[in-house]
Amino acid sequence: DLALESYQRSLVFNQAPGREVSLARTLNNIGAVHQQRGDFRMAVDYFLQSLAIKERVSPPEEVMSTLGNIGGVYALQGNRPQAIEYLERAYALTEKFNDVRLQITTAANLGRVLMDSGRYAESEARLTRARELAERSGYREQLAATLNGLANLAWESIQRKDLPTMQAIVLVLAVIYVLLTLVADLLNAFLDP
Repeated sequence: DLALESYQRSLVFNQAPGREVSLARTLNNIGAVHQQRGDFRMAVDYFLQSLAIKERVSPPEEVMSTLGNIGGVYALQGNRPQAIEYLERAYALTEKFNDVRLQITTAANLGRVLMDSGRYAESEARLTRARELAERSGYREQLAATLNGLANLAWESIQRKDLPTMQAIVLVLAVIYVLLTLVADLLNAFLDP
């Protein structure tokens, strides 16, 4: 309650002219509080208000983040078409502005929502793209989350007896294993001549 009360007071202050960037951030923060409380309707309302301002005055990374927030709330509500729409918009911006960390996170989130929607081939493509980016950039936390997404997709494929998807996932994981083994062997040769 203290967080929401403080953000509400900040909201009044940020209504002043020239405070649009701060107003958008405050609206986004209020949306996050409502999301944490499980009040998804209010969360989306505040995120959408924030987005409308951010699209006019904020840097692209803030727009991407709010689009991802909206997509995430819609996913939590089970509104997959809306979740996909906002996550696709966020992903397009991450590619345009080359924000690799957000691109990985958004692709992984999009992959999970696509999987939940039964769009398994698209899910695999997004999760594989996220894995590739995470490996190349060295973002281990995002790589772990992406591998979890691929594992979930593999489990879904087993449940559905979808052998082509299963084979593709096993191939991707085998390539990862081979590359990690190669790196370990090279390091071992270098460190222990």
